[in-house]
Amino acid sequence: MLPIHHNHASSSSSSSSSSSSSSSSSIIDRLVLEQQENDNTRGETAMSAKMTSKWMFPGGKYMKLNTDGSSKRNPRHTSFGGLIRDNEGRWLCGYMGKLEDQWYDSREAEIWGIYKGLCLIEDRNMSNLIIETDCGDAISAIHIGEEPLMLEKKAIKTIMGLRNCFLVHTRRDGNQCADQLASLGKSQSDEYVVLENAPELLKPYLSKDIESALVFQRHGCW
Repeated sequence: MLPIHHNHASSSSSSSSSSSSSSSSSIIDRLVLEQQENDNTRGETAMSAKMTSKWMFPGGKYMKLNTDGSSKRNPRHTSFGGLIRDNEGRWLCGYMGKLEDQWYDSREAEIWGIYKGLCLIEDRNMSNLIIETDCGDAISAIHIGEEPLMLEKKAIKTIMGLRNCFLVHTRRDGNQCADQLASLGKSQSDEYVVLENAPELLKPYLSKDIESALVFQRHGCW
């Protein structure tokens, strides 16, 4: 069975061999710290989330995939989006889309966003990625692997194992770029679009994320 790289609450959920570098340990420490920051600020309002960013550089050799999904009941639509950045926060590629034939709830929309992001990782032959979602329930559902979306969940775990990816929970204000792409996904004409360049709407958010990451890098806090 392929290994499942899953980091949600502690660094012990990643399987480190004796040959793992100190850089990898540092990455996992960062993920744990980011999770703790998220847990300490669950009471923040949506307005405050839009006013600040808590995005972090992935560090070391890693890239970062941020994903998001959106589900509305009236009118019914499900959309998703995500983006991949290098270890300095620079845009590499992104994607957005919608599901027209079937409606999914918000957790399932998040899973679709993760799944499509990993498909893009596979298509681009990428490896060593931290995958962030602001939906902890989606991470738990992927780990369990039952219906609905059982095949997609299985594919997520398979690609993660092959591509050395870690799936973690992040704050909403560390996931704003993906949120914007998921919102754009519902209004486009195509069901799925790969973005080679960042949309103009997203550029202020990308800049804000880099500023946030630099502050944390210099001071160890925001």
